[in-house]
Amino acid sequence: ILEKLRAATQARSRPIPREYVLGEWCYYWRAARDSKPVKAKIGTVETVVFKAHNFSDKAVTGQAMFNVTPELTGIYFNKIECFCFTEQTLKPGETVDMPVTFFVDPDIASNSDLNTIRDITLSYTFYAVPSEGS
Repeated sequence: ILEKLRAATQARSRPIPREYVLGEWCYYWRAARDSKPVKAKIGTVETVVFKAHNFSDKAVTGQAMFNVTPELTGIYFNKIECFCFTEQTLKPGETVDMPVTFFVDPDIASNSDLNTIRDITLSYTFYAVPSEGS
């Protein structure tokens, strides 16, 4: 147990830069982050906010699916709150903030296969959700 605590303490002192990207969805929405990659310590809770805009002249509903790379880091990436948990509807021309609150589990430090990982990327793909009348 002492060795695991020592490894977790060392891991928390090592920053892991992360870059987050959002893909386009249905050519109607565009979503992105304006700021630089987040540099946070392992185990700290972070919130990043994406802005999404509906460029169409009709309301559009979608669901975001996420991906974490490198793939081996995915089990350590924990989302506490995410716009991807529910469907999102944007009115014509509407712009909204879409936050994601997350942390990287300190147990990542005990996986020697990940010692060289310095970046974790969280990406999203939006899928159309059929709405009434379509």
